[in-house]
Amino acid sequence: MDRVKKAEELFLQGYNCSQAVFGAFADRYDFTQKQAMQLTSTLGAGVSSRREVCGAVLGMSLVCGMEAGNWEPVTEKKAAAYEANRKLLDEFQEEFGSIVCRELLNLRKGQTGQAPSERTPEYYAKRPCLRLVRYAASLLERCYPDKEGFQEEYDLAAKEVAAEMLLRGVPMDSIAVCTRLPYEVLKELKSQLPF
Repeated sequence: MDRVKKAEELFLQGYNCSQAVFGAFADRYDFTQKQAMQLTSTLGAGVSSRREVCGAVLGMSLVCGMEAGNWEPVTEKKAAAYEANRKLLDEFQEEFGSIVCRELLNLRKGQTGQAPSERTPEYYAKRPCLRLVRYAASLLERCYPDKEGFQEEYDLAAKEVAAEMLLRGVPMDSIAVCTRLPYEVLKELKSQLPF
């Protein structure tokens, strides 16, 4: 599935930036489209038109949380999840100069939107939002590819990341969360590393 295209289609249908990005990946986590849209409905336009963190970035962060997030209150797991998301945020910021909606739209500090804007050709022409949605979805697609068709490439990259993490002393359960590799694979990999 081309998730970048799906995110673009959702945005062009009128969904907000966060809905478009998260919605393009929601089926991976067994969310219905309705659940995905409701979950992210208030995050568009920099969180409910406050022009704070870009909604595309928030949608990207939610997907990252589903891929690399912790579900237990363990410091190492939180740190691994934060690090995974920081990498995405850094790449986004490097590309666009900011992750803040107001700055991405060149608005003055304190300038917020009122009601959502109607989607017209002029809307799309004057805002970078579609480009931001595409980029956020493409980062996610690159970092967390669909398993179908990418399995061998993904497993190889995941093993390289896991080996580096093992050498740095990262706990195996954190590595399993980040790489989605089974414990058996991690144990075998650990036995092959020079310690």
